[in-house]
Amino acid sequence: MQTAIEVTSLSKLYGETIAVADVSFSLASGEILVLIGPSGCGKTTTLRLLAGLEHPSDGVVNVGGQHVAGGGVWVPPEQRRIGMVFQDYALFPHLTAAQNIAFALKGQSFAQRKERTRYMLTLVELDELADRYPHQLSGGEQQRVALARALAPKPIVLLLDEPFSNLDAALRKSMRASVLSILRKAKTTAVFVTHDQEEALELADTVAVMRNGRLQQIGSPREVYLLPTSASVAAFLGEANFLPGIASGETVHCALGELKLVSPHKGKVRVLIRPESLILSSPTGISTATVEAIRFLGHDQLVDLRLSSGEVLQARVTPYLELAQGMQTKLSVRQPLVAYPAD
Repeated sequence: MQTAIEVTSLSKLYGETIAVADVSFSLASGEILVLIGPSGCGKTTTLRLLAGLEHPSDGVVNVGGQHVAGGGVWVPPEQRRIGMVFQDYALFPHLTAAQNIAFALKGQSFAQRKERTRYMLTLVELDELADRYPHQLSGGEQQRVALARALAPKPIVLLLDEPFSNLDAALRKSMRASVLSILRKAKTTAVFVTHDQEEALELADTVAVMRNGRLQQIGSPREVYLLPTSASVAAFLGEANFLPGIASGETVHCALGELKLVSPHKGKVRVLIRPESLILSSPTGISTATVEAIRFLGHDQLVDLRLSSGEVLQARVTPYLELAQGMQTKLSVRQPLVAYPAD
C-alpha cells in the first residue's frame, strides 16, 4: 500500500526548550493516526510541523513521496497537498456553506468547483443547508462544513487539531462517528490531535502516545490500551490500578494471589490491573475484598474494593450486579497481566 506520509527523526527546539524530539512514523494511504498526550507534550507542535506552519529543527517530512521539509528542503503549506481542520473551524462568516467549500477550489473552472462542492455537501450530508451562513448552522454542522472544505481539494493527508473540543459531550460522540464515517468514505489519510483517551481509541487505526516531546508508544488502539509499554502510558490511556508484587518468570505473586504475566519479569514489580478486568462475585475468586464505595453510572458502576492486604482497587462492573457498601465479595482477574519494574 502506498505511503501517504513519512516522518523521520522530527525535532523542534525553541531556544533551549525541546518541544518535539526524534519523532518518527509513517502512514499508509487511508490510515488514521491519533496523536495523544497531556498538555505541552508536543502533539500540536508536531501537527504544525507536518502542516508547514513551523520549520523543523531537525528531521525529514515526506508527503505522498515528496520531500517537503528537512535537509535544506522547505515546501510552503499551500503546496504540500495537506488539508487542515482547526479547533475553531475558521469558516468565513460572510460566505455560505457552499461558498466556504468552493473557496478551497480556487484555480478550478466554475463547472468543476460547482460539481465538487455539490459532491462534498452530499458527502457531509449538508445538501439542504448549502445556502446558510455559519451563524445559521449548529456547531456540528459548522464542523462538517470545515471538514468538507478541507477535503474538497483532495489532500493527500488531512490534519485535525482537537476538532471536537468546542462541542458538548453528547454532540461530541455523534460527531466522532460522523467524521470517522466521512473520512472512511473519502479514503482519507488523517492525523488527529486530542487529549481525550476515548476519542483516540475510537478514531484511530494507530495511536501515538506523546510525553515531553517524545513518542512513548505507537501501535493499534488495542495494543496501546491492553499492552502499554510503560506505567505512564497505562495511566494516561485509562483508569489503572497498580498492585505491588514479586515476579518470577511469567508469574507474579501479589495480593490477588499468583497470577500470569504477559511477559517474564524478575523481582519487585507493579502489576497493571484495569478496572474492567476485575470480576466480582466470582465463583473462582481466590481473594476476598470489601466493598468500600459504589458509584452508579447507568451503563456501569465503579466500585472501590479493599483487599485483606489493605490495598484499594477500583473495579468497573455491570450495573445489574447488586452490591452494597461493606459487603464482602469474591474477586478474580482476567489474565495474563502486564507488569512493570518497581521504581
